[in-house]
Amino acid sequence: MTEWTELKNRVLIDALKRIDSLGVQYKIIAPDGKEYGTLVVAAPVPEKVRKRAPHKYPHNALRDYVLGYITTMGPGDEVIIPVGDFDLKSLQSSVSSRAGQMWGAGNYLTTRDPIRNGVEVLRVL
Repeated sequence: MTEWTELKNRVLIDALKRIDSLGVQYKIIAPDGKEYGTLVVAAPVPEKVRKRAPHKYPHNALRDYVLGYITTMGPGDEVIIPVGDFDLKSLQSSVSSRAGQMWGAGNYLTTRDPIRNGVEVLRVL
């Protein structure tokens, strides 16, 4: 940007006189920081950056664990996947996600079995 000189300041003041005569509101902030006009300008609100929570488990660990049990399943097969190093809710979520991708929605059933400490999977179609 070019330097803010006295000549530029005089041109600005002249332009402001003309704008004032129109009766409009405005706000001008010169490069030297001086503010002109009666319009109140709100300071920009910084955009909030959403921080994601760290992963509970290593990348693809849960997916690989689940796929080891359900990849070879055929229609009518049932298997119980033990919890292992994972929690029951995350395990069922991963099983449902992978089964849905592999076989499509409605072609499997999952249920948590806290007594056997695992997730039961039944492939319907």
